[in-house]
Amino acid sequence: MAGDQRDVEITLKTIGPARPTSIRVSSPIKVCDLRRLVAAARRLPADRLKLVLRGKTLHDKNGNEDALIRLEDGDSLMVAVMPKPPAEHLHEGSDDEEEELVPCHSVPVLGMLGTHQHDSILCTDAEKIESAVVFFTSHSWARMLSLRYSPSLMAGRSELNNVSQKPNGIVVPVCGARGPRPRFPRVWKSRKRIGTISKSQKLVECVKGLSNVKEEVYGALDSFIAWDLEFPLIAVKKALKTLEIEKEWKRIIQVIKWMFSKGQGKTMGSYYTLLNALAEDGRLEEAEELYMKIFSQYLESLPRVFFMKMITLYYNRGMHEKMFEIFADMEELGIRPDGSIVRMLGDVFQKLGMMDKHDKLKKKYPPPTWEYRYIKGKRVRIRVYRPDRSKEEACTSLDNK
Repeated sequence: MAGDQRDVEITLKTIGPARPTSIRVSSPIKVCDLRRLVAAARRLPADRLKLVLRGKTLHDKNGNEDALIRLEDGDSLMVAVMPKPPAEHLHEGSDDEEEELVPCHSVPVLGMLGTHQHDSILCTDAEKIESAVVFFTSHSWARMLSLRYSPSLMAGRSELNNVSQKPNGIVVPVCGARGPRPRFPRVWKSRKRIGTISKSQKLVECVKGLSNVKEEVYGALDSFIAWDLEFPLIAVKKALKTLEIEKEWKRIIQVIKWMFSKGQGKTMGSYYTLLNALAEDGRLEEAEELYMKIFSQYLESLPRVFFMKMITLYYNRGMHEKMFEIFADMEELGIRPDGSIVRMLGDVFQKLGMMDKHDKLKKKYPPPTWEYRYIKGKRVRIRVYRPDRSKEEACTSLDNK
């Protein structure tokens, strides 16, 4: 270990306007020691530093042992400072004061603050509500809130007269603007989709300005999601859709491979998007390798679009033998080809002079009379228009005569 020890020069890149700097460290080195050196060099807090090297986040421990890394000259180390956790709310005073605040929180007129919605309190007398409001405004910390929300509090005193009485004698306070207060808690979605469109646009702009170096792309993507508690899968999928519309095939391949390296988004849709990008980018060998991997892993559940994509790819490149192999796999698995596959295979049989196989293919898979389309989310059956059908019917009618 001592013989392999050497000094290397690495570049520190901090998120923000600061310029990159270079420092010399020994290699190999413990991650905890590297963290202290970086914190001392950039004057940053060591306990909240996040280091990213070659697209991977560095951790101090590898199990029960200290993590050890080997650095090379010219390596770029991404440095990010994690934000401080929010300070916990400290209650001043004794337990008696906290118990004294409980009725005040449950008073319905506190809903005029606008940020908290409480269940309605069933009251039998309006004077009780008025006394609760007086207690609320007389409390020490409530008086501070009343400096900001004083118009609402004064309006709330006047709205006490606006109460609704049910037939059973129960009086329910009514808000002048929004009606009776709900008695059920609000149920929110766990995953918020708000802001994913703008975030996906920022991701597209970030990726477009990079080179094709893997370490640079992975490092930029890691720094983009450094502050997210969860992987932003929705934003990444929207960014991939935007890149697909703009036909940025190389960027699609880079983003999907980075997403797969994080263990996220391994779905059939992502695999098909990657396969399509590889085919459009002209990387035939990688497309074949990906297809064989998916085909061997999901043998009987592979969607038909994968077979269609590979047959179309081989048809455009004139690789007829491999077309026949894919079609044989489809027939063996019992997957019925669609009209485009039958048409491409028929054209190849005609070019090669295999008219017997062409007739057999047309007889086994005749052109469909009906097809199904989705219109406004509903599955609708539509008759297929074939311009040559009238000629065929006319010829058959003449032959019968």
